[in-house]
Amino acid sequence: MTVGIDGGYVKAQGSEQGWFEVIAGKSILAFRRDDESSAPSSKCFAFVQTYDEKPKRRLFELLQSQGLQMNQQIEFLSDGGETVRDLQLYLSPEADHLLDWFHIVRQEVA
Repeated sequence: MTVGIDGGYVKAQGSEQGWFEVIAGKSILAFRRDDESSAPSSKCFAFVQTYDEKPKRRLFELLQSQGLQMNQQIEFLSDGGETVRDLQLYLSPEADHLLDWFHIVRQEVA
């Protein structure tokens, strides 16, 4: 299973709360390149941690609905930010954490 995840800040319009962080991503089950007839199962997700009462639990249940098993190998693609990194460690401490291409290129340019 591969999970791409990232966070971003959104201005709260008409509110004195300022900004809030949205976490969004997509999970995809592994698939074989030679089997073009079957589409991989994928699910998109998004939430605001400060408003959602149990965001980590809901995301875990979403992955379980795709067939996630205990000790199953997961690869996370992200920018390595602290918020998404904490979420990844909660979901699967033994998972592989990979920096996505967009953020690698952006860091090399800077």
